[in-house]
Amino acid sequence: MKLQRTVQTDDFTFGEFITDDGDVLCKTIELPWKDNQHGISCIPAGHYTAKRRFSPKHGYDLFGIENVPDRSDIEIHIGNFPKDSLGCVLVGATTALNPPMVTHSTETFRAFMKHFDGVDEFPLTVTAAPLTQDEVDQ
Repeated sequence: MKLQRTVQTDDFTFGEFITDDGDVLCKTIELPWKDNQHGISCIPAGHYTAKRRFSPKHGYDLFGIENVPDRSDIEIHIGNFPKDSLGCVLVGATTALNPPMVTHSTETFRAFMKHFDGVDEFPLTVTAAPLTQDEVDQ
């Protein structure tokens, strides 16, 4: 599984979860890159393991992203706006720019989890975004 980031701005990061077969599973939104600072930055590009677990904060099973340098409790969960994340990855059906958000997050999260029925962990590659704020503004 790959989290392929597509757009990086000063306010948010858009991306897509891509299956090993190359299919887009869903869209994502994260916080912007702020040097991996806790609670205000997305995680660094790299290779991780996503593990199924119960989140006491959210009250449901989800996948946590393990072994993020200098970070903990990074999760893939429901949410629509960057403010709904403290460094986690939020999933949705589509993205919108004004305001930056993902849509239909609850339904998309359910489909994401159904895709991984019977799977307790999977390798996850996170890429850096090729587009920056300046390129988005053009």
